[in-house]
Amino acid sequence: RASAAILYALAKGRRVPARIARKYVAELESLRKVLLDHGVTVHRPVPVAPLAEEPAGVGQMFARDPVMAVGSTLVVGQLQIEMRRKERRGFDPLLDDLSLNGARVVSVSSDDIFLEGGDVIIDLPYVYVGVGRYGSNIKGAEWLQSQLGTAVKVVPVPLAVSGILHLDCCMTLIGPRLGIIHRESLVNPLPPPLDAYEFIEVDGRTRHELGTNVLVLDPETIVVQSRHIQLQQKLRERGFRVISL
Repeated sequence: RASAAILYALAKGRRVPARIARKYVAELESLRKVLLDHGVTVHRPVPVAPLAEEPAGVGQMFARDPVMAVGSTLVVGQLQIEMRRKERRGFDPLLDDLSLNGARVVSVSSDDIFLEGGDVIIDLPYVYVGVGRYGSNIKGAEWLQSQLGTAVKVVPVPLAVSGILHLDCCMTLIGPRLGIIHRESLVNPLPPPLDAYEFIEVDGRTRHELGTNVLVLDPETIVVQSRHIQLQQKLRERGFRVISL
């Protein structure tokens, strides 16, 4: 499978076809409506454009990746794919406002540290950080540990397949010691204490369609892509209320 980095290189200078863009925008709006209906305040990053010294192109689609929250700390990471690094500028007005109102904001400032929100999965006092070829690296996990202190334990989780961009593309957590996983995508055995969790397993096709990348709205409610019927059924059998998008 082509990696994300190769796809970004092939797409350089090209616009997303309008028919795809329309579907994507419609899906985002559907998600926004679900969030608003559940009492969530929705912030959106401001649009960014390449500066003269930056690579061409903007992949400003996944707001989860540049900035993440761990407990009461807002973490501004650094994206490894060079074209995407400009995305975090889209959060500057929001971060400035939150900082003025007392939020703790920490930022990666070294060129060899990569930390991306899609790799960061939280189950305090543990924070699991995916380590792969094109996303976060081990230095990113170590840097995050240095920012969070001893009350939190950062656990690196190596990806076994180089073309997978982030940990949430093959694993996520949906409840106390409970998650969704495609085991073949991760190095075996899983690091402790993750190796003692219970998992709902998905097949390779569901993984490839990002079926593990669900959104937990509250302990009983999960947003899932509509095409993943089998996963929805497994979640309902465990008592979850499933919102299909």
